[in-house]
Amino acid sequence: MSASQTVQTPPDLNVIASAASDRVGKEPDYEVWSFTETLLAGVTRYVTHVPRDFQIVDGIRFSTPVRGTGTVYVMAKINGANLFIANQALAADTQVIPLNQVVAAYQNAVMPAGAKIELSIISAPTDGSGNIAWKGLRMAWLGKTPGVSATNAGLCLPPLALWTPVLTVDPVLGSGGAPLAASYGSGIAYWPLNDTLLVVDNDSNSIVEMTTAGVYVRTIALSGFADVESVHYIDGITFAIVEEDLRTICVINIPATGAVTVVKGGANWVRTIATAIAAGSNLGLECVIYDLATDSFITTTEKAEAGVWNFWRVTNQTSPTVTALFSVFSGVSGIATDISDLAVTAAGTLLVISDEGATASDTQGRLAEFKLDGRLIQQTNLPGLKQAEGVALDPSNQRIFLCGERAGGTGMQLQVWQRP
Repeated sequence: MSASQTVQTPPDLNVIASAASDRVGKEPDYEVWSFTETLLAGVTRYVTHVPRDFQIVDGIRFSTPVRGTGTVYVMAKINGANLFIANQALAADTQVIPLNQVVAAYQNAVMPAGAKIELSIISAPTDGSGNIAWKGLRMAWLGKTPGVSATNAGLCLPPLALWTPVLTVDPVLGSGGAPLAASYGSGIAYWPLNDTLLVVDNDSNSIVEMTTAGVYVRTIALSGFADVESVHYIDGITFAIVEEDLRTICVINIPATGAVTVVKGGANWVRTIATAIAAGSNLGLECVIYDLATDSFITTTEKAEAGVWNFWRVTNQTSPTVTALFSVFSGVSGIATDISDLAVTAAGTLLVISDEGATASDTQGRLAEFKLDGRLIQQTNLPGLKQAEGVALDPSNQRIFLCGERAGGTGMQLQVWQRP
């Protein structure tokens, strides 16, 4: 067969799986990108595009979901240039082409998103109908996406460094056109019902509703609550807030319209959950998210207490069961020294924001994504956000909403990022 025969153009590559088995002693973070479901008769060249930046660190891995017999010889190209130094023989279900068989220019080099990949079948056995005997062929880069490090990197957000800030409001204006006080922005939530944002005022224990463009809608008063630090959407009109120093999670209802005062113990109060998680003064519960699958919450403190700093799972009960998910130290070491807020992605990963870098004197914010077992997926700096305090996502994960309490000034800052 000739590599100049019919060209099949499948959809652009999608990350469909990942695994750790071939990365002995190294970070297990390679991604598997599928070229095609089946190799068809007479189709010998496959053209697609790299979905995002990728760096070959250990080599190339091929696998066949349904293996035929015999040997297939392949050649791959990137933007028209050969990827391998010679045609590669594939004669097993899974086979790794080592890095020394990759053209030197592509060893440990970053391949940019959008690069054209051509996979050519140079020769292969056929069945009685003329179809290539090997049905299905997958190709994986044994390496990493710059800025992304995960054993299941396909089940996460696109690289945070590639998201586009499409809106910055600084400062956000409140009722009457005056800037919101600097105490606003200690937590943020997206409300699908109204397509609006809720932000917490840690001083007055109130919540401001605004449009996703940062335009003031109304103030929701909170009565009987203390040191409210975070707000998180649960469902419909139901939200969770945390009382930092009391170390409690409160479930409340917020009517969709009108002047509202939510009274602790009143009609729009659902329950208060006492976590008893140990914490120092003003370093108590900092954020909360709700996990529908387990009807539980995930929370953490701003900093460590007596050497302990965990993400905790708290059951949705007045007297809850509290269990440690993982140590915060394992993920944020060398990245951040505090946690300001938390969101959950559609893939079930955690999006964490911090207003402190690797040291307490480093005031540049960080945004990081974690798996639920504590493994860091990716992180990026937030140079344009002053005292980063809040993070939220819309349900389709097309937008990230960030807010900051403006350090050294008054008012609150809002940023909206668009998915790449």
